[in-house]
Amino acid sequence: MEGRPETKDAFTGKAIGGHASVRNLPDCACGCGKKVRASQYHSDCANECKCGCGQRCRYGYCPGHRPESVCVRCGKEFSALGGDKDYCSTCRRHIRAGAPLERDESLAYNRKMQKNAPEGRRWCAGCERYRSTKFFGQSSSRGAGYYSRCKPCHKAQLRARHWAKRFGISPDQYLAIKDVQGGRCAICQVASGATKALAVDHDHQHCPSGSGCHECIRGLLCSRCNNLLGFARDNPDVFQRAVEYLIDPPAKAILQS
Repeated sequence: MEGRPETKDAFTGKAIGGHASVRNLPDCACGCGKKVRASQYHSDCANECKCGCGQRCRYGYCPGHRPESVCVRCGKEFSALGGDKDYCSTCRRHIRAGAPLERDESLAYNRKMQKNAPEGRRWCAGCERYRSTKFFGQSSSRGAGYYSRCKPCHKAQLRARHWAKRFGISPDQYLAIKDVQGGRCAICQVASGATKALAVDHDHQHCPSGSGCHECIRGLLCSRCNNLLGFARDNPDVFQRAVEYLIDPPAKAILQS
């Protein structure tokens, strides 16, 4: 019976085959004691640590030697491997989207509270309390993650952004206008905005583009009253005729004579 053909290592020239050949392989040049076949260093010692410690590792840094920086905006530790060493990747993305550059203490605080959240609950950054995860919507941009605010607080945040972007008013100004109206729709005095927030009504002649501004805001209306003004094209004569119509219907003179 013929034996197996002898195979020689390309680097050492020694025969390879069986467990005995492993003992004949040279050691890694770094002195770790591991055997190598076709290179000077073992794969776990292929690169020199970039921190300058002189040790060798599989990748760019040895375990625990990767440089860590603290984001000046949110206080989160991140790996500073090049580029911006002041802001983490999340804050850099928010800054590019228009967020302020100053450090936001609430981000670090909310992250700490979320880390200590009980099982099945999350910390809401809006109402600042622990709530069940069923009250949080899932964000498509965060994979299987949740929003940092519960659903009511998240809706309130979106409405505040809409008021500021389109009309230039703050939530406090919105509430002040609502208080002047008695907490209800300025026309019907029925809707309170508990189910659906009252809409901001503005003069379309002042801002014909529909964007609106803080100078043309007239008040807060429910959806029905706001649509009523739109159907009447903001013409006071239409409502005057409507009042006369309700007081003295024209059909009465014919049908009751």
